[in-house]
Amino acid sequence: MNYEKIYDLVLAYSLDSAQQELNRIDTSSLNPYEYSLFKFQDIIIRYKKYEPAPDTVSLNNCINLFEEYGDERNLCRGLAYKAGMLVEMDKFDKAIFYLKEAEKLVGRTGDKETEMRIYSLISHINIVSANMTSAMNYADRMIGIAYETGNKRWLARGLDEKGIVYGHLGCMDSSAYYEKAAIPYLAYLPKQERTQVLNNIALAYSYEHKYDSAEIFFHKSLKTFPMPHVYGNLAVLKMDNNIEDSVEEMFRESFKTKDLGVRIYLMTKFSEWLQKHKRFEEATAYGLDIKKLYDSLAVTRGTERVKGIQEKYDKQVMREQSSNREVRWLIVVTLTLLLMLAVYLYYRKTVLKGRTTIAQMNEKVVELEQTLDKLRQERRDDEREAKELRKRAEKLKKEMGDILSRGKQRFEGLTVHDETVVRWHKNDFVDAIEYYSMQNPLAMKYIEDTYKGLSATQILYLQLRDYGLDDQKVKFIFGLSDGAMRTMKSRINRKARAN
Repeated sequence: MNYEKIYDLVLAYSLDSAQQELNRIDTSSLNPYEYSLFKFQDIIIRYKKYEPAPDTVSLNNCINLFEEYGDERNLCRGLAYKAGMLVEMDKFDKAIFYLKEAEKLVGRTGDKETEMRIYSLISHINIVSANMTSAMNYADRMIGIAYETGNKRWLARGLDEKGIVYGHLGCMDSSAYYEKAAIPYLAYLPKQERTQVLNNIALAYSYEHKYDSAEIFFHKSLKTFPMPHVYGNLAVLKMDNNIEDSVEEMFRESFKTKDLGVRIYLMTKFSEWLQKHKRFEEATAYGLDIKKLYDSLAVTRGTERVKGIQEKYDKQVMREQSSNREVRWLIVVTLTLLLMLAVYLYYRKTVLKGRTTIAQMNEKVVELEQTLDKLRQERRDDEREAKELRKRAEKLKKEMGDILSRGKQRFEGLTVHDETVVRWHKNDFVDAIEYYSMQNPLAMKYIEDTYKGLSATQILYLQLRDYGLDDQKVKFIFGLSDGAMRTMKSRINRKARAN
C-alpha cells in the first residue's frame, strides 16, 4: 500500500478519500512496522477531523517503531503531530521538546511539508512565550522554504506567520502588510488553513480601523470553515464599534475554542461588554472564571521553561558538532559579521551596486543576538566582549531604524506630497528603495529576479510604477522630458535577464 498517497490526501484535507483508501487495507497481514504506518495515517485523519481525545498512546507507539526501524521521515512527522496535539492542550514546554528533536532530523529527510509544520509550531510557541526574535527567525525560515520550492500555499502560510509575529511586536503596519500580502495566495490553501489566514487578514484591517473590510474578511472566514475564535474576534470588532447585533451570541459561541489563552482574552472582552450593559453580577462571575483559567494556563503552558528547553537543545547540537573552542571561534565570526556590516554602511553611501537589503541586515542582527546568547550560556570570561558586541548590535539596529524612517519620509514625499528627486543625493535614493523593499518584499524580489545591474534611479522608477503611479507622475518626479523618459525605459528593458 502506498501510504505516501494517503498522506498526500490528508495534507490536501481530502480526509474522506484518505479514509476510504485506508479502509481497503487488510491489517491482519501487516507486520508491526507496516501496522504502525497504517495506524499513524488513521490517527492523523481522525485528528484533522477534529475528533475528540487524539490517540496519543498509539501515536507514541508509532513514533517508537519509526525510530526503531530507522524511518526518519515518518519519525519527524510523528514528532511534529505529537507536538501539535500538545500545543492544542497548551503544553508548550512538552511540545518544544518533540519539535527540537524533529528539527534535528528533518533536514536529512527532504520533507519540506513537515519542515514547514515544525517551523510554524516553533514560531507559534515562541510568540506565546514572548521569544519574538526566535519567532521571527522561524517565520522567515517558512518564507524561505516557500521561495525555495515555489510553493504558493506555503508562501501564504509564511507571510501569515510573519504578520502574526509583527502583530505581537506591536508593529501593526508591518503586520497588516504581510497579512494582506497573503491574499493573492489564499486560493492555494485548503479551507481549514484558509479560514485562519482570512481571520488574521480581518484582524489586520481592524488594526487599521477599517471596520467594513475587517467584517467582510471575518465573514469570509466563517463561511469558509467556521471556527469558534473567529466568532469572538468578530464580536470584539462589533463591540469596539458600538454595534450590538448578535454580539452576545458570538461571544458565547467563541468560548468553545480549545485555545485557553484565546478563551481567556475573549472572556475578558465579554466581561467588559457585560459591565458596559450594567450586568455586573455576570461580569463578576466571568472575572472569577478568568482568574481560574489564567492560573491553570500558567501552569499548563510552562512558558518560562520553553526558552530553556530550546536553549538546551541548541546548545547540545552545538556541542555535538563543535569542540569547546567554538565559543572563541563564534566571537571571531561575530566580529567578522560586524566588520562586514560596517563596510556595508560605508559602502551604501558611495554606490548602490551589490546592495545589501534591510532584511539581510536584520538577519545579521538575529545571528549576532544568537551568538551573544551562546556566549552567555557558556559562562566563559567573555563578559567584556559580549558587552561590546551588544552595544554594536544595538547601534546597528538603530541604524536600520533610521534608514527605514528616512526612507519612509522620502518615499511618501514622492507619492503623497508631490515632491521630486531633483535635489536628492544618492543616500536619499537608497533609503527610499530600502523602505519600499521592506514594505513590499515580493515586488522587490520580482525586480531583482527580472533585471540585472539596475541603477538606483531605475530601481526607484520600477518601485514607483509598482506602487501604482503612471508615467506622467513618474516623469514629474524625476524631472524628465518625454524623450528622456523613453530612454530610461529602454535602458531598463535592456537590463532584463534572459528567460
